[in-house]
Amino acid sequence: MTGWNFDISAAPQGHHSVSTYKTNTGETRERRDFVPEKVWIATKCEKVFPSYRLENGRWGGLATGEEPIAWMPYDVPVHPDLVEVSV
Repeated sequence: MTGWNFDISAAPQGHHSVSTYKTNTGETRERRDFVPEKVWIATKCEKVFPSYRLENGRWGGLATGEEPIAWMPYDVPVHPDLVEVSV
């Protein structure tokens, strides 16, 4: 895991995913979905929890207008038996 980043503007913003699908009538349509990117955030009230930026720019789990004081990537740990060891 890397250290805390205090530059909130550098936090991942998420991205849009475009996919196609067929309707019941056989018509092909395109769907555009917002895909948030999860990060750890630290708040001014000394809490740390996973969050993400919503499509409207605010943070999930925080009040409108509230910003975290720091963020770090949401690293998912790997079980030690599954990690390849280079010798």
